[in-house]
Amino acid sequence: MKMGTKRTSFSFLLCALALLGTVSFVQCDSEHVFALTPSDFDKHVDGSKPALVEFYAPWFVHGFMLAFRTEMATDFKPFLFPPQFHPGVGIAVSIMAFLNSFTVSFCLGITDASILYPLFITVNFRGALAPIYDELGAAFANAKNDIVIAKVDADAHKELGSRFEVRGYPTIKWFPKGSKTPEDYNGGRDLDSFLKFIEEKAGIKANIKKPQTFVQVLTSGSFDEVVKDPKKNVLVEFYAPWCGHCKNLAPIYEKVAKDFAFEPNCVVANVDATAATDLGERYNIAGYPTIKFFPAGGDPTSPEDYQGGRSEEDFVKFLNEKCGTHRTVGGGLTDLAGRIAALDKLAAKFVAASKEIRDSLIDQAKEALKGHPSKFSKYYLKVMEKIAKGNEAFPGTEIARLEKVLSTGNTDPARIDNFSIRKNILQAFASGKTPAKEAENVKIDGTSDAKDHEEL
Repeated sequence: MKMGTKRTSFSFLLCALALLGTVSFVQCDSEHVFALTPSDFDKHVDGSKPALVEFYAPWFVHGFMLAFRTEMATDFKPFLFPPQFHPGVGIAVSIMAFLNSFTVSFCLGITDASILYPLFITVNFRGALAPIYDELGAAFANAKNDIVIAKVDADAHKELGSRFEVRGYPTIKWFPKGSKTPEDYNGGRDLDSFLKFIEEKAGIKANIKKPQTFVQVLTSGSFDEVVKDPKKNVLVEFYAPWCGHCKNLAPIYEKVAKDFAFEPNCVVANVDATAATDLGERYNIAGYPTIKFFPAGGDPTSPEDYQGGRSEEDFVKFLNEKCGTHRTVGGGLTDLAGRIAALDKLAAKFVAASKEIRDSLIDQAKEALKGHPSKFSKYYLKVMEKIAKGNEAFPGTEIARLEKVLSTGNTDPARIDNFSIRKNILQAFASGKTPAKEAENVKIDGTSDAKDHEEL
């Protein structure tokens, strides 16, 4: 055997074993999906109601098969069965992108498609479909009298696989109401595709409540409208449903989106690049997750690649710098939120000035406010007028009142932002100090719509 062949075989073996180690092959029982056997199959799939049945083999977990180009399949002659092309999985999704979604060092140096193709035949992840199919069963949990969602271990129960001509895994069959003769299911392998198929075939709608998300979900149809908005800075994660790193990032990314939920000029979004294949190709997405930043007023064809860390703190720091915001981990505001350098300087002078000079400083403040984009800038003037009327203690007493309100934990997020910014501005009068290196054009008007705040 040639040395190159030995190295190829060894690389294949290491990569296959490493990938096998990253995936759980256990076909877990689900309380909402019937696990059928030859003894009870005809009892549940009897034609009295429609049924969707998945035929699987525990040793052959499938997931989302890559859509190989025809010439690749011809060149490398897959040895088990012809390549399968699934809707929603674009050719832009590369083999290496899939491998790189797992922490498998043995695989990262392999670029020879003659190795990678049989590797994917050997290690096709049924694990990606299993949780989706369980979700499907749960979605119809309240409709068990109207539809059957079931699965069959066709390796353990070969007679059922043979009876229904199952030749690959997983194979999904649809049994219409009134018939025991199934139809092949050839739709997408995502939850929405299953739900749409069942509704179209049987007229049954699922009872499913999607969890609230602060991440703005983009599609091919909505993408351009969002990233081309001249007033919005947009962070976009390009992900794939099967991507392990994407799944690990999801809860962190959700926290970041929540942190910036009240910053209309700062959008945290994502897009399924395997569904929006045109976007994946447009931005040359070769691995997942890929994160790009589209600055407000920038060229949407040339976004900035996000190269920072993947912690909540890393994202918050990045977005604050890019959006001109002052968010903290957890969604709070820093002590600089709402502060305006020019008005801070006037506030410091105002506290120490005589009555005559204070009147002049109020006039200067009114002039500085003309055309200022932040509605919170008016609060500086309100505080000056309170003090000018003899209420010298107003900054200190109001800070104490706001801190007491904030400490209760019973205030909604919009008011928390409002009170925090007021407290920050009051500090300019209480301490007479200005925040270092604070920019004039800080974007502080995006905490919420005006109607969500008390009058300033």
